[in-house]
Amino acid sequence: MKIVLVVLLLIVLILFALQLRAAQVTPQVGALAPDFTLPDQQGTPRKLSDYRGKWVVLYFYPKDETPAAPRKPAPFATIGSSSRP
Repeated sequence: MKIVLVVLLLIVLILFALQLRAAQVTPQVGALAPDFTLPDQQGTPRKLSDYRGKWVVLYFYPKDETPAAPRKPAPFATIGSSSRP
Protein backbone atom coordinates (compact mmCIF):
# COMPACT_ATOMS: atom_id res chain seq x y z
CA MET A 1 0.00 0.00 0.00
CA LYS A 2 2.84 2.40 0.87
CA ILE A 3 4.54 1.69 -2.44
CA VAL A 4 1.38 2.56 -4.36
CA LEU A 5 1.05 5.85 -2.48
CA VAL A 6 4.70 6.72 -3.08
CA VAL A 7 4.36 5.96 -6.80
CA LEU A 8 1.21 8.06 -7.06
CA LEU A 9 2.89 10.92 -5.21
CA LEU A 10 5.87 10.74 -7.57
CA ILE A 11 3.58 10.80 -10.59
CA VAL A 12 1.73 13.85 -9.25
CA LEU A 13 5.01 15.63 -8.54
CA ILE A 14 6.36 14.88 -12.02
CA LEU A 15 3.16 16.09 -13.68
CA PHE A 16 3.22 19.25 -11.57
CA ALA A 17 6.87 19.89 -12.47
CA LEU A 18 6.16 19.41 -16.19
CA GLN A 19 3.20 21.77 -16.04
CA LEU A 20 5.26 24.37 -14.21
CA ARG A 21 8.08 24.08 -16.75
CA ALA A 22 5.64 24.41 -19.66
CA ALA A 23 4.20 27.56 -18.12
CA GLN A 24 7.69 29.03 -17.83
CA VAL A 25 8.71 28.42 -21.46
CA THR A 26 5.43 29.39 -23.10
CA PRO A 27 5.80 33.02 -24.18
CA GLN A 28 2.98 35.45 -23.59
CA VAL A 29 1.44 37.41 -26.46
CA GLY A 30 3.40 40.62 -26.91
CA ALA A 31 6.42 39.37 -24.95
CA LEU A 32 9.91 39.76 -26.40
CA ALA A 33 11.28 36.63 -28.00
CA PRO A 34 14.43 35.16 -26.48
CA ASP A 35 17.56 35.75 -28.52
CA PHE A 36 18.62 32.88 -30.78
CA THR A 37 20.89 32.22 -33.73
CA LEU A 38 19.87 30.31 -36.87
CA PRO A 39 21.53 29.82 -40.25
CA ASP A 40 19.98 31.60 -43.23
CA GLN A 41 19.54 29.94 -46.65
CA GLN A 42 23.25 30.50 -47.42
CA GLY A 43 24.33 29.06 -44.05
CA THR A 44 25.27 32.45 -42.55
CA PRO A 45 24.40 32.58 -38.83
CA ARG A 46 21.77 35.25 -38.09
CA LYS A 47 20.94 36.44 -34.56
CA LEU A 48 17.52 37.75 -33.68
CA SER A 49 19.12 40.56 -31.67
CA ASP A 50 20.74 41.85 -34.89
CA TYR A 51 17.26 42.84 -36.03
CA ARG A 52 16.10 44.56 -32.84
CA GLY A 53 13.71 47.41 -33.67
CA LYS A 54 12.91 45.95 -37.11
CA TRP A 55 10.08 43.76 -38.32
CA VAL A 56 11.04 40.08 -38.36
CA VAL A 57 9.12 37.20 -39.87
CA LEU A 58 10.10 33.61 -39.16
CA TYR A 59 8.75 31.12 -41.66
CA PHE A 60 9.06 27.46 -40.74
CA TYR A 61 8.38 24.83 -43.34
CA PRO A 62 8.13 21.14 -42.46
CA LYS A 63 10.66 18.75 -43.95
CA ASP A 64 9.74 17.68 -47.49
CA GLU A 65 8.19 14.29 -48.06
CA THR A 66 6.62 14.15 -44.60
CA PRO A 67 2.90 14.01 -43.75
CA ALA A 68 3.09 17.52 -42.26
CA ALA A 69 4.49 19.08 -45.45
CA PRO A 70 1.93 20.43 -47.92
CA ARG A 71 2.49 19.72 -51.59
CA LYS A 72 3.15 23.40 -52.19
CA PRO A 73 3.56 26.09 -49.50
CA ALA A 74 1.00 28.88 -49.42
CA PRO A 75 2.12 32.17 -50.98
CA PHE A 76 3.85 34.19 -48.29
CA ALA A 77 1.62 37.24 -48.87
CA THR A 78 -1.49 35.25 -47.89
CA ILE A 79 -0.09 33.92 -44.62
CA GLY A 80 -1.49 35.85 -41.68
CA SER A 81 -3.00 38.51 -43.93
CA SER A 82 -5.74 39.18 -41.38
CA SER A 83 -3.16 40.17 -38.73
CA ARG A 84 -1.23 42.67 -40.86
CA PRO A 85 -1.27 46.29 -39.62
